[in-house]
Amino acid sequence: MAINFPGIEGYSASMAEPMVFIKPASSVCGPGDPVINPFSGLPWWGEAELAVVIKDRLRDATATEVEAGVLGFTIGNDVTVENIDGRDHHLARSKCADTFCPLGPWIDTDYDAGDSLIEAVQNGEVIRRGRSSEQVWQWPRILEWLSGWMTLEPWDVVLTGNAPDTVGMRFVEHGDVYTAQVDGLGELTNQFFVKGQSRV
Repeated sequence: MAINFPGIEGYSASMAEPMVFIKPASSVCGPGDPVINPFSGLPWWGEAELAVVIKDRLRDATATEVEAGVLGFTIGNDVTVENIDGRDHHLARSKCADTFCPLGPWIDTDYDAGDSLIEAVQNGEVIRRGRSSEQVWQWPRILEWLSGWMTLEPWDVVLTGNAPDTVGMRFVEHGDVYTAQVDGLGELTNQFFVKGQSRV
C-alpha cells in the first residue's frame, strides 16, 4: 500500500483509497542481505513498513475472517528506484527488482499492531517516523478491501504503507546502511549498493 499516512507525499483527504502495487517473490531478501540497485544513475530510497503475513486464503473476507486468516506481523522495506524519464515510480521497474523487498527478522504470531511505532533509520539517523494508528487505512480494513477484488494467498505479505519523512526526502547512496524498525518486531537492517560499483 502507498499513500496511507496523512502528510505523506501525494496524500489528499479526498482520496477514496490508497495506492496499491505488487512486488514479486523474486524481490524478497532477508536481514543482512545486500540490496542491489541495477539502475545506476537513478535516485532510490527505502521505506520502512509494518507487514502483515497471510495464513489462510482470503477472498471477499469478513472482518472475522481477516482476523483469523493472518499468520502474524513482520517488518518490510519497500525499496524503490525512481522510474526512467520521470514516469510513475510505482511501475514494476521501480518496485520489483531482485532484493527490493527485504523482510524480517521474524514473524510474530501474537503481535498487537494497533499502535506500532514505525521508523526508518539511514546511516544511524531517523529519517521517517509514524505510528500504525495514524494510517488512513488500518491493516484489518486493508485486508478486507483487498480481498474483495484480489485473492490473498497463504504466505502473501501485505506492506501497509510508508511513514512520513522527518528530515525531507532522503535518497540512499552506494554503501548506505538502512534499518527498518517496528517497535516490538525488532530491526531489519540491510546495506544498499549500486550494481557495478565496488564494495569496500
